[in-house]
Amino acid sequence: MSGFEAEEFNRALSAWAVENIDSLEAKLRALMIDLAERIIDRTPVKTGHAKANWQGSINTVVTEELEGFDPSGEVTKSSMMQVFQSFELGQTMYLQNNVPYINRLEYGWSQQAPEGMVRLTLIEMTEELVRSLSAK
Repeated sequence: MSGFEAEEFNRALSAWAVENIDSLEAKLRALMIDLAERIIDRTPVKTGHAKANWQGSINTVVTEELEGFDPSGEVTKSSMMQVFQSFELGQTMYLQNNVPYINRLEYGWSQQAPEGMVRLTLIEMTEELVRSLSAK
């Protein structure tokens, strides 16, 4: 391979890597947003406080409980989308809820979500991913 061919190959390879990194980042962002939205939608509502406390973050674990209510979950989902849109490869995305009773909700405390929210969503999305990969 001549020097010119090697340079051209390196440019093409670099362009391919940049293109695929952007695609992978976009897919990971979309996956996390989908995960968060499904969990928020499944969160039982008495006042909307538990829904309002789903928090997304990047590279930082959030430890505070938020005040307020979001019975529909729409404000919370919008906030989550804004946070996760800034994700880049090499970073860690977190989804957490700091209300003191979130574990009870996850493990059947509410008739609205007897199977929980997080576990059910993770099982569902894992099955979808396996089906998707098997189809290719």
